[in-house]
Amino acid sequence: MNKIIKILDKTLLFLALLSFIGAIIYKLYSLNFLGVFISLLLSISIYFIIQKKYQETNTRCQIDSSPYSHKKLLLIFLFLVNNFLVIYKLLEASTTSSLISPWEVVSNKIFILLFINFLILSGLVYLKCKFIIFWISIQSLVINIIVIIIYKLGFGFDFFIHEATMELISEKGFVNPKPLYYLGQYSLVIILNKVSFIPLHLIHLLLVPLLASIYIPIYCYRFLYVNGFSSRSSILTTTFFMSLPLGIFYLTTPQNFAFLLLLLSILIGLIARNKSQYILNISLSLAAIVSQAIAGIPALLFSIFLIIKKSHFGKYKKTINSILFISASTLIPIAFIIASKKNNSLTQGQNENGLNLLDFFNFGIPNSENIFLNTIYLFEKNLSLFFVLSLIVAIYWTIKKKVQNTKLLIILIGGLIISLVLSSKLSFSFLIDYERGDFLLRIIKDIVIISYPIMLLLFATIFKNIFKLKITQQIFFYIFFSTLFVIFIYINYPRFDNYHNSHGYSMSNIDLQTVEWIENNSKENYIVLANQQTSVAALKKFGFNNYYTSSNGEEIFYYPIPTGAKLYKYYLQMVNEKPSRETMLEAMDLAQVNTAYFCLSKFWWAFPKLLEEAKLEADSWEAMSDGDIYIFKFTR
Repeated sequence: MNKIIKILDKTLLFLALLSFIGAIIYKLYSLNFLGVFISLLLSISIYFIIQKKYQETNTRCQIDSSPYSHKKLLLIFLFLVNNFLVIYKLLEASTTSSLISPWEVVSNKIFILLFINFLILSGLVYLKCKFIIFWISIQSLVINIIVIIIYKLGFGFDFFIHEATMELISEKGFVNPKPLYYLGQYSLVIILNKVSFIPLHLIHLLLVPLLASIYIPIYCYRFLYVNGFSSRSSILTTTFFMSLPLGIFYLTTPQNFAFLLLLLSILIGLIARNKSQYILNISLSLAAIVSQAIAGIPALLFSIFLIIKKSHFGKYKKTINSILFISASTLIPIAFIIASKKNNSLTQGQNENGLNLLDFFNFGIPNSENIFLNTIYLFEKNLSLFFVLSLIVAIYWTIKKKVQNTKLLIILIGGLIISLVLSSKLSFSFLIDYERGDFLLRIIKDIVIISYPIMLLLFATIFKNIFKLKITQQIFFYIFFSTLFVIFIYINYPRFDNYHNSHGYSMSNIDLQTVEWIENNSKENYIVLANQQTSVAALKKFGFNNYYTSSNGEEIFYYPIPTGAKLYKYYLQMVNEKPSRETMLEAMDLAQVNTAYFCLSKFWWAFPKLLEEAKLEADSWEAMSDGDIYIFKFTR
């Protein structure tokens, strides 16, 4: 076990160094052949210097286990068969159609299989099975790759933008501008692609799901083990926490990558007992800060103040705690202000960010649907209340028990709550309306992730007491937590049911056909006003291959990407107001072209009305796939 931990720690250290150093090299120079070589050389050199200078024994960690028996082998066999069936059901549902939720096409039987799997894992924990952490990682990976299997063409919007950008950097060496954020993930994926020859798409697809499935279980277990919990309590708590509905670890984006680094840096920081572990902690934080600042700032603050606390400055506890609190309260709002000023869009005193903080505390007892949906949304609608109450109890417990280093987490959480309130007073007017709340939701996720270790301690205590009960009573709790396990998996992903509509459709094969048709039938420069799905289809098919220069010198991509750009605002005018020729001419004037297309998808709420209006305004139109998407052509 300890040998495996050492290998995992060393691998993670190297990846963190490669991510951070690669980002700096790219920012200062490029990621062409020479840039990749320099990044690798520096990363390998620093890695071996650290290994040579700090050859300290890692925190010892072991799992209580007993030899394999027929019962254990039977449970492992059932576990593997069940996961095989889960993957089979997912492959069976895999589609190129446009979806709001993966659950639209997945058989309900998959939830029964996942329910049984948690019971099987509980049985393996009870029987003290060897390599139980490995089986937990397998289960975690199966959960995290659901959208990878279901969405054949890819999932999300940001994913495609980042992948197209990385493909361009990989080909040309750099892309302007070079903001420091995103570069941690970009550099890691591109360098791994160039040295391993594994397709960039595959590395990008699996980076966060795979790292999360490998490292979160082992680090959660180590954290609980170091704090005196038994193997059983630690492992069952870790298994349950794998299903928490954070909505992060199934998709690779710079923000999600930074969230993962934040969680891992905190967990390793809390168990750190020697310099090599503190170096790993700070390396993860540095990689996080160059991937996405919203997660990177608290990660770096925790690492810096953890080191300060261990130094001779640690005697100034009150001063250190005060500086940490002030920093956590102000640095993210300051970063938002700087970003807003760069976009000439800073507005104060207006709550235009699209998110009311009180919406976070939206409670209810749903009773208008079947028992299954009612049960799911009983937990979903009261999840914030459950989280806040659990966190209060967990903080009280950790303070009472004087758990090492958790006071820093509590101060950091308090500071981020102030940061959230301050940030809610800022306007993110450089973004479209429905994206303005995303930044605040990311701070909330920061708070939840930083609370993760404290919550682990609380639930490990609960499971510890459950193991003291009679076996018949334990079975009741296993069934209860298995039910929660399945519910959390369901609400972790986008949903489209009678209680909730996540709204965002995925890219479909029809979107790809649409952009191909437009490209093949256009003999001159053109722009397209389309939704996100059709726009990313163009990005997936053609990359960042077509820009125009506006009259004021601004470069404009010919599809509405990013969604905060002017072309997307014209698209919203077409679908939210009226699909008029005047709007299309304004868009053509902006890009200085004479041809423009307007794409209207069948799922748009006012589709019949918009369709007839657009037909009257356009020069010509074309229906794709029996009218799933209509293409309207406008010329001067």
